[in-house]
Amino acid sequence: MKRDHLQELLWYQTPAECWIEALPVGNGRLGAMVYGGVNRDRLALNEETLWDGKPTDKHNPAALEALPEVRRLLFAGENEKASELAERTMVSMPNEPFPYLPLCDLLVECKVSRSYRDYRRELDLQTAEATVSCTRDGAGWHKSCFVSAPDQVLIYRIESGHRDGIQAKLGLERETGMAVEWLGDDTLLATGGGADGGLRYTVLLRAVAEPGTVAREAHGRGAPRLDVEGARTLTLYLTACTDYRGRDPEAVCRRTMEAALAKGYEAIRADHRREYGGLYNRFSLELSPSATEPEQLETPDTATRLERLREGGVDPAFYTLLLNYNRYLLISASRPGCRPSTLQGIWNDQMDPPWQSDYHTNVNFQINYWTAEAFGLPECHEPVFDWLEDTAVLTGAETARRQYGAGGWVLHHATDLWGVSSPIFSLLGIWPVGGTWLCRHLFEHYAYHPDRAFLRERAFPLVEGAARFLLDFLVEAPARSACPGKLVTCPSHSPENRFRAPDGSDSWFTYACTMDNQIVADLFRIALEMIDLLAEETPGFRSGLREELAAALARLPETVVSPRTGCIQEWIEDYEEFEPGHRHVSHLYALYPGTAISPEKTPGLAAAAEKTLARRLSCDYDGQGWSLGWIANIYARMGRGDRVQEIIEEIARRHILQNLMVNAHGNPQVGDAQALPAAMLEGLAQSHGDEIVLLPALPPGWSGGSVTGMRLRGGCALDMVWSGGRVERARIYSLYGGELPPVRTPVEAADYRISRSRAEVVFARKGRDAGE
Repeated sequence: MKRDHLQELLWYQTPAECWIEALPVGNGRLGAMVYGGVNRDRLALNEETLWDGKPTDKHNPAALEALPEVRRLLFAGENEKASELAERTMVSMPNEPFPYLPLCDLLVECKVSRSYRDYRRELDLQTAEATVSCTRDGAGWHKSCFVSAPDQVLIYRIESGHRDGIQAKLGLERETGMAVEWLGDDTLLATGGGADGGLRYTVLLRAVAEPGTVAREAHGRGAPRLDVEGARTLTLYLTACTDYRGRDPEAVCRRTMEAALAKGYEAIRADHRREYGGLYNRFSLELSPSATEPEQLETPDTATRLERLREGGVDPAFYTLLLNYNRYLLISASRPGCRPSTLQGIWNDQMDPPWQSDYHTNVNFQINYWTAEAFGLPECHEPVFDWLEDTAVLTGAETARRQYGAGGWVLHHATDLWGVSSPIFSLLGIWPVGGTWLCRHLFEHYAYHPDRAFLRERAFPLVEGAARFLLDFLVEAPARSACPGKLVTCPSHSPENRFRAPDGSDSWFTYACTMDNQIVADLFRIALEMIDLLAEETPGFRSGLREELAAALARLPETVVSPRTGCIQEWIEDYEEFEPGHRHVSHLYALYPGTAISPEKTPGLAAAAEKTLARRLSCDYDGQGWSLGWIANIYARMGRGDRVQEIIEEIARRHILQNLMVNAHGNPQVGDAQALPAAMLEGLAQSHGDEIVLLPALPPGWSGGSVTGMRLRGGCALDMVWSGGRVERARIYSLYGGELPPVRTPVEAADYRISRSRAEVVFARKGRDAGE
């Protein structure tokens, strides 16, 4: 098998009945974790809108009245009293979001001896298909699974040359709340939900045996099952739906199933591959082996490769695989018309999932979409914008009014399908800039795809609402504060980190945390830029708001360097950290994903930021895969390719599970995984400033390689080949006919033949054939 194909393939040599080796398939609406087995297969199923609960008013009625006293106490340095008051009066009632729930399990039990050989499990990233193959009783067995976005069905197919054909029992099971019945002799109908006004759902399973028979289980106990006898090929069609969008789920499932059966397996598979490939094949990356790494004709299975890395081995192609896997996860979990991907994506099999498998807007939600634009997957970004529009209108504006007496809209640090926007969990929930951070995603989408209609009709109204909330929420810091006269957030905290308060207590709560100041400034700059762009079409557009924003921006606190440590202060006062090695690096937002700090524009702050990271990492750093990925992106922005490589290798060795999901505090997670490929892309090209920079932070171990179809801000794309750490040839071209920004490489332009037009730049090393 060729090496380049293995870079697109996860495969395992032994069966597994455990979570970490389950292979994920999905299309945005349906997801399945395919667990390997010999005689018993389990597919843990999800439907994107199956959440617990219903729209619920969780606002604490005492919040608005208590707010002035909470602020007074914080400015007076009485953090503990402020915290106690805020805990009682500002945190939601009840104080948790609703969880994302599993749909059910599809169980397939085959009547064959357990002896087997040549067992192989694969997930082909190029076709989005999971397969299992082995030899049992002298016959070959092949199982495959994929989810079709065009046809809204999951297909599970078994093929066997066994003399007795396929003999199997099929069932649908769920821990609680689901009823299963036969619908004819070859179909199972499962229904559930609806209690206390919650969501209703339907699952429909049809079994097609060729030749063979499918019948109701004759002597089964418990839930109804299907018996399959004598089939050479068994094809299972499964679809599911909830009434979240106001539809009758059973009627939708019946129509979907009827259309799928009429279309047939081969046509469904062909359309699935064509549709998925249209997204996946837009981008490619190859990392060449180093001179010390011999080319291998056969590469071991994924688990073995991962183990070798953990033992200090070198395998650049593994990182290509990891990047492509995360690209696959994004495509699979986030499609137009769907809700955004959660912490576990569409692959949660627990009724009480970690962190409710919800949306955490204090970093996790954002990380999930850091790569969408650079991968050329703007469609996969759309669910975020749809969800923001719904949340801002349905709940965010009410929370701004009832919680803070403010206009616009607000979203705190975690939320759910129903868009709960009031503070939840605890004091950690009182962080009213989660929606503000998400507004950067609107700006990034426009930066990569300069569509004025999107800017005018979708992006700016949301940004304007977020800005209006902030203008009303910010208060002037009093004379005896650390920043008298400045406009500050109050209350405030640096996500999930504590400090030693002046009274000796450990506290989260204060005012004007550095991350807040940076996010607010970022939002105001974004709003000002949008206003200026739209004023080109409509002179005087929002001129009054522009003046108000510019005046407020000038009064925000600056990012401060601690005289005690030489690091960026995490809080407005130079507090001692309760946990110096805390996993969050919130106070470096302005470096990444923001752009206000950079080695070129603010060298002093950039140097302090690098010292901040060094201190964090040296103090028993509580690193997780997502947080190390964030740090890798910050190092990439600082041009430190050596540190990017070290951190990415540490993530692979310590924080990646065998199915390549991120290990987050002992739980498999999807909503954090995109930080690692984002850092890889930042090392190859950056376009967040006024120019495009090629190979700004290339890891030294990836001295050769190529990338095609990488998108850049300004509506550009990049195809590039490099070797020896230097660009060999590159083509940067406009996708919309616009003028290209300046392009810079880390080496002298005199080394290149450069062809430039308004919409294209081509670099080729002198002495090399540009067509090679």
